[in-house]
Amino acid sequence: MNLGHTPGPWKAEGSERTLASWVKGPDGKRICTMRQSEHDWGNALAIAALPDVIAALEVSEATIRRLAKTDAALASCQGTLGLIAAAIAKARMPA
Repeated sequence: MNLGHTPGPWKAEGSERTLASWVKGPDGKRICTMRQSEHDWGNALAIAALPDVIAALEVSEATIRRLAKTDAALASCQGTLGLIAAAIAKARMPA
């Protein structure tokens, strides 16, 4: 499946005390670089977590659908499933 992004795992590099922070893919190439700001290290950490967060959301969605054995149970989970689907869609390239 084409994920629309570099496959994980991703790793944040730099720190709160460096002039810049960046995220590298498994091949060691930079995916992105954050300019110096008060939030660049936190942003780098959040971006680096993206492949893991998507995978966790996909497993969560499948688990909810598997465990919701009745239509009523599934209906009660629609709000959560909608949030999961929206988050995954936001991280994916349009088809």
